[in-house]
Amino acid sequence: MKKTALQQDEVMMYGFSKGGLSKVEDSDLVSAKYSNNIIEESGLGDFNLTDLSKKLSGKMVSLTTGISDLSESIQGKSSLKDIEDFFRLIYLTFTNPRLDTEASDIFLEKMKNYLQNAGMSPDNVFYDTIVVSLFGNNPRMKPMSIDQLNQLDPAKAYNVFKERFNSASDFEFVFVGNFDEDIMRSLVCRYIASQPKVSKENWIDRGVRYANKSDEKTVKMGTEQKATVFLSFPGKFEWTKKNAMELTTLQKIFDIQLNEVIREELGGSYSVSASTTYNKYPEPVFNNSVYFNCDPARIDELVSRVIMMIDSLKTSFKDETTLLKAKENQYKEIDDTFQDNSSILNLISSYLMFDADLNDFFAGKDFVKAITVEDIRNAAKKYFNGDVILKYYLKPFISK
Repeated sequence: MKKTALQQDEVMMYGFSKGGLSKVEDSDLVSAKYSNNIIEESGLGDFNLTDLSKKLSGKMVSLTTGISDLSESIQGKSSLKDIEDFFRLIYLTFTNPRLDTEASDIFLEKMKNYLQNAGMSPDNVFYDTIVVSLFGNNPRMKPMSIDQLNQLDPAKAYNVFKERFNSASDFEFVFVGNFDEDIMRSLVCRYIASQPKVSKENWIDRGVRYANKSDEKTVKMGTEQKATVFLSFPGKFEWTKKNAMELTTLQKIFDIQLNEVIREELGGSYSVSASTTYNKYPEPVFNNSVYFNCDPARIDELVSRVIMMIDSLKTSFKDETTLLKAKENQYKEIDDTFQDNSSILNLISSYLMFDADLNDFFAGKDFVKAITVEDIRNAAKKYFNGDVILKYYLKPFISK
């Protein structure tokens, strides 16, 4: 529990447990992916969703659940006066989830309509193409289709939810807000700690990995004379705070440079960005990416320039001014973490999920301050090593 005075009438919660979809066999995966949606559409305990909404009318409480690849989660927030109702919802989610077949049928019909429309959207088709290629055609990362959705069994979805949320004792909870600590301890004991004790679980490594060889895909769809370019540079990552800070600083420098060159100097795109992600489990990996829209006729020119800029980062980066600007951006992000309950909750939760030392975060500015232009050159060589380059293009079906 982290007591704050940032928002006067707010308590936020995040709870998680290891396991997630990795504990589900392929045959039940479709049902599992939507199990939390079906349960949430069904209500809780003796109340269907309509009756539950009426029961909570006028109360400042919200609660959602989720099941990701390696974990399941429950999160929400409450006002101080409604805090016990909030804990009752948490309790019922674990002890008395509900399956409403009529509600699940309505949800599935909505999903089918959504998927039909998504199949006609160039952006959605492009995104699905990226996901399939980026994860090396792993069947567990296959985008949802209507054919797959027809395999969804609400009863299986309910059973998966019951398995993943069988007891709060398997979860770690974080509470942040302006609460009375004695009252919170009493509520935790009554509604969370009182639940049956079960063994802690862990996730199963199902072999989901980024692609290990270069690829290039082009989607031709739509009539708008605009192209979308997405470049991806995935690889294995050595999980240390120093490496994470260097990778993040590299990304911020590259983002600044891309806007200066691709957008301002060349006028090639109104919106261009560099981003990076890194993960610790099931094995440490990173993925750098570049995204921009442009004239279809300029794709080759602009992609070549991006690759040239990467090569320059590796061999000749000496720009202290841009390095300082990137550092200042990170300093601000670190400071901003303590400005609201949501950011503090996300910080503590993410460090717990990654089994990381929270003291590393508080030393973050020191890590950033120590980064030199030589560190950036070395980081560029490491994280833009050229071993795997994935290129994705969305072009109009008919070009001028």
